[in-house]
Amino acid sequence: GDEYYLARVHWLPDGSLAAQVENRAQDLLQLRRFDTISGTATILLQETSSSWVNLHHLFRCLTTPVPVVPAEPSAEDQLMSQEGMNGGDEASPMSVEGGLSFLWGSERTGFMHLYLYTFKPGDDTATLVNQVTSGDWVVEGIAGVDEAKGRVYVTGTYRGPLERHLCAAPIRGGEITVLTDSLGGGMHNVVMSLQGCSFVDVSSQLDSPTQAKLYDVVEVEGKPSARLRTEIYSAASSDLRLQALKPVLVPPVIQKIKSRDGQADLYVALYVPDSTLHGPGPYPAITSVYGGPHVQRVAHSWGVTVDLRAQYLRSLGFLVIKCDNRGSFRRGLAFESQIHRCMGTVEVTDQEDAVHFAASKGLVDVQRGVGVYGWSYGGYMAALCLCLAP
Repeated sequence: GDEYYLARVHWLPDGSLAAQVENRAQDLLQLRRFDTISGTATILLQETSSSWVNLHHLFRCLTTPVPVVPAEPSAEDQLMSQEGMNGGDEASPMSVEGGLSFLWGSERTGFMHLYLYTFKPGDDTATLVNQVTSGDWVVEGIAGVDEAKGRVYVTGTYRGPLERHLCAAPIRGGEITVLTDSLGGGMHNVVMSLQGCSFVDVSSQLDSPTQAKLYDVVEVEGKPSARLRTEIYSAASSDLRLQALKPVLVPPVIQKIKSRDGQADLYVALYVPDSTLHGPGPYPAITSVYGGPHVQRVAHSWGVTVDLRAQYLRSLGFLVIKCDNRGSFRRGLAFESQIHRCMGTVEVTDQEDAVHFAASKGLVDVQRGVGVYGWSYGGYMAALCLCLAP
């Protein structure tokens, strides 16, 4: 028979078991429910893709089932109802006694978003209630759920692919509130309390080392907001190594460029040598590559600044170039899957475009040659760049 990966397993509130099962081609993902008493199995839903289906942890059961409201009747049905031909009862929520509702992540629109489903005993599949989040951004994690207020807290790229923020979204759909807007830009990694009333935010920016703070979630004009309770940790004041490294930890310059075919925005990080020591350029250049799925190299993160290999090369007078080409992470499936069954194409041309952009700014002379290094998919990319773009 067909072979499948058992990818994720979850206990459900009613004592049954849910499992995420993916086929070997990784273009079909099923969420299955197993009744532990009867042994019966039900496919709650399934996701398919012409490229691949990314596995995720965006699954969360609600404690109270959400009723499924039938679709609005058509104009013809309304007319028949008015004429007494189709009954006169108003549409009412379907009973969900003994059922369950859950949040589920899907890239069916090209971007990972949350959807609300309800399953009732006796049904063959779960029913989609509504889409919770939408737009050209990516939901990366479920931080918490406040069912009393009808909210789910998520982290993602709502403010752009170079940052990560904590957002509150109405479970039944509606306006997004960004709780970390007032806490500064950059990357916010959040751990939230079970009730969604407080959270620890571990954040950093290109020019701001990692810090951890505890916040309470408070209501301001009917919207959730973050209020500082206490500071937990600050690398800027606690890590003595930073004082010694500070002179060489110069944040890279991040630029947005267009791919040569005009189809994609690409983000490039340039680690530029000190012009007082090495002159105004052009400089000898080295590209640091990865370029494969599920990895991002360019972001507003302190981790990008403290790439010590790149900083060491910069201190020696090399320009170091990083580019998140098509195929890399946090840009949506449409961006990531452009390398599906055609690896070594757009990744290489996008890296070339990053080098030519640096050359257009007088930072590198491409006639002198450009070095390249990388590991894992980056090693594959380094070899491809040498062969296809010497």
